[in-house]
Amino acid sequence: MKKPALVILFLITAVFVFCEDTLDQALKNAQKAIEQVLPAGTQIVVIDFQDATGTRGAAPNIGMADYVTEKLEMGFTGGGKLTVIARSRLQTLQREREYQNMGYVSDEQAARLGRELGAEAVITGRLGKITTDYRLTITALRVETSQMVGVYETTVKSDRTLKGLLGITALEEQERAAAREQKKQEQAAARELKKQEQHELALTREQNAARRDMKIILGVRTALDITLNKPSDDYFSGAVTEEKVSFLKTPVFSGFFGLNSTSKAMGFRIEASYFLNNGLNLQYNGNSREYFWNTFDVAALYNFGFAESTYLLGIFAGPYGSMPVGKMKNGGSQEIDKSILGMMSSWGLLGGLKAGLKLGPGYLTLDGRYFYDLNETKVNGEKFVRRSGILAGLGYEFWL
Repeated sequence: MKKPALVILFLITAVFVFCEDTLDQALKNAQKAIEQVLPAGTQIVVIDFQDATGTRGAAPNIGMADYVTEKLEMGFTGGGKLTVIARSRLQTLQREREYQNMGYVSDEQAARLGRELGAEAVITGRLGKITTDYRLTITALRVETSQMVGVYETTVKSDRTLKGLLGITALEEQERAAAREQKKQEQAAARELKKQEQHELALTREQNAARRDMKIILGVRTALDITLNKPSDDYFSGAVTEEKVSFLKTPVFSGFFGLNSTSKAMGFRIEASYFLNNGLNLQYNGNSREYFWNTFDVAALYNFGFAESTYLLGIFAGPYGSMPVGKMKNGGSQEIDKSILGMMSSWGLLGGLKAGLKLGPGYLTLDGRYFYDLNETKVNGEKFVRRSGILAGLGYEFWL
């Protein structure tokens, strides 16, 4: 009859987990751990270990399994605490029961072998590969119930002994190291490619968002020009004795189109304007003289401001070009002997402020601006006038 203490010890399952060891050191530690959970004098048999270090479907490494089995048998025998059943009896029974070359042996099969050999406990285990190292698991099974009573696990370093048992040559080790390095490089390249793809995707999203944010602007405006034109001394030979400002003498009609950002209220627009009756009102050779002519102006304006759902505020500035149209007239609306074809175009800068109120599908706007010619308009090669003025305008613009 088994002693109660023996039964209690067999019912206790002990798990030992250790850090990285060499194969020989791991087997010594496993022997000591198993001896701690089995009562002295327990009859044990060491079943051939499973070698799972190869690839899936590869034949087991017989040299590795034999080495581990024999090393444990010698350790248990030398320790003297447990009674080891000779391996020759196990091999004979395996041949009789056709257990050889089975590869993996289940716990039930191992317990059956131990029972037929008269053992009280069976020692079995497995060696598997983990990246560059190996995992050793040794299990003590109770024969009567196939229950585990002790498990020892540790990571085994890939030392010279282990490489020799696995048949790993120096060349194979170099090839494996090269393969690992290549895999690392491929993974790094894949991460870099993914990062680049994410960056390009984010950039595309930003561009799409910017395109959605941009609106086409169409609009019209009318304005009155407070004329500040200055006659040229070259043309009038110093005979001008007095200059007068002609208020509200020049009506202006404009149309424009452009692009504008809805979120930043920033944009660019092209504006075409028709000035009716640009004028000079002056005293010339003792007489009062007025000159009027029409111009077609084109301005390229950059604007910046704030656009809300109900109003907008902004500033704008940019260059413009001005081209005379038709013939020059005097104060009596009579054409005078100065063909507008003899007048040369001018160009300059303008800037101003704008405010708008949401009305229907667009904004009703009010703006004030100042323009100034950077060169003087010439008539038949002679400098005639330098245009400038202050304009107040009322307009309406659509944001499409």
